[in-house]
Amino acid sequence: MTNGNFWIVAALAALFIVRADIVWAEAAGNHSELARADVLVKQGSDKQKVGAYAESERLLREALAVRSRFLPPGDTQIGQALNDLGVALFHPSRFEEAESMYKQALDVFAKGAARAPERAGVLGNLGSLYRERRNFDAAERVYGELFALFQEPGAVHE
Repeated sequence: MTNGNFWIVAALAALFIVRADIVWAEAAGNHSELARADVLVKQGSDKQKVGAYAESERLLREALAVRSRFLPPGDTQIGQALNDLGVALFHPSRFEEAESMYKQALDVFAKGAARAPERAGVLGNLGSLYRERRNFDAAERVYGELFALFQEPGAVHE
């Protein structure tokens, strides 16, 4: 290797090392943000338990925003955040908003038997919402879909 080639190779190696450091730092930042989202979900759930629904909603919306920023659109953590937010909106009778969150969560959990347990939880929540609103036809349809999940081999048996 000539002296000139050596410096070119050294410069390229340094460039790759810097790029690897950037990727590593981004990954570490994403990890800490996602860990923060987990804490926000826990805090939001705790607030729901004591009836602090406005604070719960704020925390869960923030968690959803973080997860949406750092995870791919179909990630199950986004679907779970949507479902959690739907629950937070359901209890103060904000049914239209809760229904929207549940439907978005169902879109996330639409594919794959591996997502059947999460889908079952959202369907149960959506069915309860329809029942509460006395929309018995919609509740029956949703509960029928939930029942069908239990009929699939190995799908939901928790």
